Amino acid sequence: MKQIEQTIQRHSLMDYLELCGYELANVLGIKKDRPTEPSVVGIIIPGKTKKGIFLGLIWIDNEPRGATAKHWLFEVNGRDNIQMAKDNIAKPLEKQFGVKIAVVLRSGKPQKERISSKTP
Repeated sequence: MKQIEQTIQRHSLMDYLELCGYELANVLGIKKDRPTEPSVVGIIIPGKTKKGIFLGLIWIDNEPRGATAKHWLFEVNGRDNIQMAKDNIAKPLEKQFGVKIAVVLRSGKPQKERISSKTP
């Protein structure tokens, strides 16, 4: 039952982020239409050039990180992105999904979206 609820929550999160104009990524920052990791969603801010900004990861279930169905963890890349991530993403998500989101620094430097070495 927990796995089904987690899958529904994750898909709802992905739908919401896409409606807000963000792109989805896997844990490496590679853009994916629907990332397959069951407990995490990567966020990319689309770029005007080829690569966007890999903003970070939202963990919706990861016991070692302290993420649960009601207490998510948003790991942000780039010290200068923390406040924007809190105001523009975490707070609206808390209201939309009825959860608490801890926003922490994942990497002090911002990261660009990574490009998969696989050819489609």
